[in-house]
Amino acid sequence: MFKLSFKSLIKNTNQNLSSSSSSSNGIKLFSFGSGWSGQLGLGDKVFEQFKPKQIEFDKDIILTENDKIKTGSYHALLVKDNGIHVWGENKFGQLGLGNFINHFKPIENKLILPLLQQQQQQQQQQQQQQQQQQQQGKEEEEIKIENVECGSFHTIISTNNNKTYSFGWNSRIQCGHNLKDSVVENINQPKEIEILKGKKVNTISCGFDFSIVSTVDNGVYIFGMNDCGQCNGILPSSVNSGGGGGGGGGGKNKIIIEPMENKSLNNIQIKKLSSGWGHTLLLTLDGELLSWGSNQHGQCGTGIKSKVSPITKIKIPNNLKVLDISCGSCVSAAILSDNNVYIWGSSGDGKLGLGSNQKDDLLIPTLLNTLTNYCGSTRHISFGSDHCVSLPINENENGVFYGWGFGQHGCLGFGDSIDQLKVYSTPEKNEFFQKNNFKILNMKSSIDTTFSLVSINKKI
Repeated sequence: MFKLSFKSLIKNTNQNLSSSSSSSNGIKLFSFGSGWSGQLGLGDKVFEQFKPKQIEFDKDIILTENDKIKTGSYHALLVKDNGIHVWGENKFGQLGLGNFINHFKPIENKLILPLLQQQQQQQQQQQQQQQQQQQQGKEEEEIKIENVECGSFHTIISTNNNKTYSFGWNSRIQCGHNLKDSVVENINQPKEIEILKGKKVNTISCGFDFSIVSTVDNGVYIFGMNDCGQCNGILPSSVNSGGGGGGGGGGKNKIIIEPMENKSLNNIQIKKLSSGWGHTLLLTLDGELLSWGSNQHGQCGTGIKSKVSPITKIKIPNNLKVLDISCGSCVSAAILSDNNVYIWGSSGDGKLGLGSNQKDDLLIPTLLNTLTNYCGSTRHISFGSDHCVSLPINENENGVFYGWGFGQHGCLGFGDSIDQLKVYSTPEKNEFFQKNNFKILNMKSSIDTTFSLVSINKKI
């Protein structure tokens, strides 16, 4: 549902591999795909990029292998321990800059650092007071950003001292802010989420217009649209969604107006959450997988289709453990303990990767044998809306990625010819980084955009 139908207006395939800015240690960030709102981070003259191109940061910004890339529909963030750089669409305030101006190149969010500094000062004052009562106090801990996730048009950030902030589109309370009698529809700067004050966040997942936050003490908090059970797997008519608010035609009873704890998930040790347009996967620490929400294409993996799927444990083939998960719009994927990718959900636009003859949706996790037969074991997957990229375990291919699905806007990075801008119904190997002597550290997909964090391959 997120596909764009326009043809390419600008073709820019020139590569800039020699720039030294933001890469003195050899680590660089590349992007490719659609960039009409600036989400490529390549400037205001690049609206589509058909092969990977380096994103330029200020010269004093040094990228590291621990940096993380997070993406919304049309915005992106580079997350470092003590700061965030943002770019892309900002008409809902999802960049958190205090304005609603789009940015076509990375810009530092200068509202985040003062918050961290203020927290640091408060912590120091508290420690000084404690040390007056104790002969030996704990060593001061640096305040850092721990978790960041993006919904389509909103962003949530948590720090290591139990603070959680959000900003962006909030008309469906997906940022977790409700002023009782009215809804703040767009929040353009970081605002602390009241219900999460003092709670240490473990993992965050944001869908199109809903959010799920897991805390270390195993409390899971939900807020936002719930018209297909995407927050809690329960039909709206049978959940207390509060009153007032709304927006977007959702209806008052379809939105969880007051952020609340989902107690049905208590006592579950959560490793990771991943959400699509209207469904969520939950990976436990012991490798089990739960799902809930919209299931009209079988994306919840329960063996049936339904408008709403309740919280359900997914049966995993051969009793394997789950290592990692990723959701597309109406599709799901997982890496299991045999290091193979399993996939299920919508068959549209080739996103199942099982070939053009795969017309039916898949209702249960199914081996992506077209990938296994091609590259063997897999270490990483990342779904956009209708395309997916994966990284092989094979060290000899550490500069290679595989891609499949909807590739018309260059989000699979194969090039700009007619036969390259197409639906890829089976995984295809992309050797761009390998040929340019880069090792891929991580990849992240958005709707029609893909990012690669890479380093100079020192392997001889």
